[in-house]
Amino acid sequence: MSNDVGAQGGRRDLIKKGAVIGAIAWVAPTIVSVPAASAATQPGTITLGQSGAEGIHDGWLAVMVIDLNTAYTNATASNQTITPDLFSFTAGTGDPITGGEVQPFVILDPTGVVTSIGSTRVGPFVQGATISGAFGGAAFTLAPGETFRLAARTVGVTGGSPIAFTPAGSASLTGGPLTADSGSLNGIGATPTEGTNPFTSMYDPRSYQMSATFDIV
Repeated sequence: MSNDVGAQGGRRDLIKKGAVIGAIAWVAPTIVSVPAASAATQPGTITLGQSGAEGIHDGWLAVMVIDLNTAYTNATASNQTITPDLFSFTAGTGDPITGGEVQPFVILDPTGVVTSIGSTRVGPFVQGATISGAFGGAAFTLAPGETFRLAARTVGVTGGSPIAFTPAGSASLTGGPLTADSGSLNGIGATPTEGTNPFTSMYDPRSYQMSATFDIV
């Protein structure tokens, strides 16, 4: 096990003791919203999340992560139809991962309600490779003033959680060091079930290397 993973173990111990570090907090089932960068926009299309940067993967085998760096808010006076398009992530460069799964989904902020659940990607994933394909989730309606964020549920069998992270930005996660520590998705219109260690603030800033595009009508 690398020194990076060992250092993560110390961070996890603090989180499991209930530490809340800094101003960012995730309190299930309600999100404590934080300022987020505007989504990258093109006509009719937005991009949420981070993309392309190589980094190590999390030492936990089970991670459900929500990106707090970016969000999209319907600033119009009408409902918008949001259609998930593409999802991609960069696999971590830590210990080799076997049996990994990555499933993207979308949540409303601040309620935490799931509005779309994507297809599950099944590993093994090549370390440092970027995996990209159709998001796979259904379209959803975003009412005026509503905000959504990109999230993903990941599970590994050995080696850790598949998605790479870099030590900048902010994310919120739940899960644990064992596959059985995973949280679960309870379907559209429901909030996720937390993993063994509940959603909390990050002890150290980080961004998970995943991104998705969405079409807006």
